[in-house]
Amino acid sequence: MRPSHRRMPIMTHTSRRAFVRIMALSGAATPLLAVSGCASNQPGNDVNAGNVSAIAIGSMRGISSDPVAIARDVDGLFAMTTLCTHAGCDMRMSGSIAADGMRCACHNSKFDKSGNPTGGPAQSPLQHFNVSIAADGTVTIHQSQSVSASARTAVPA
Repeated sequence: MRPSHRRMPIMTHTSRRAFVRIMALSGAATPLLAVSGCASNQPGNDVNAGNVSAIAIGSMRGISSDPVAIARDVDGLFAMTTLCTHAGCDMRMSGSIAADGMRCACHNSKFDKSGNPTGGPAQSPLQHFNVSIAADGTVTIHQSQSVSASARTAVPA
């Protein structure tokens, strides 16, 4: 007697939405989101952003330890989150950060250098944080202190 085999249906295409739904139902969504750069990172407290002398005017870069970016323009230093306002993807991990703004690779949202959305599904601007400079030039980003997008910390001469 031949054993019965249950045949699995052949799936030729699974949409991303269906895949995520399957992963969520199976309990595997949390590791998947962490790998994809869409982990639900929440802003922490203070972040060391290096020395002010290493942050050039016209630059923006992500901080490796936390979902934040530090930038400098002619008016001073400013910092903002790198978590996309559309789905929370961390643009440090899944996207790009440049002097002219950020791009989220998850759903192609784009933000200008001030964190305002300029394309894609994101509709809200990125959150900005207070920045301080110590006497020795150490820059600290205070993620627990939100500020307006126009806030700048003057760089001592």
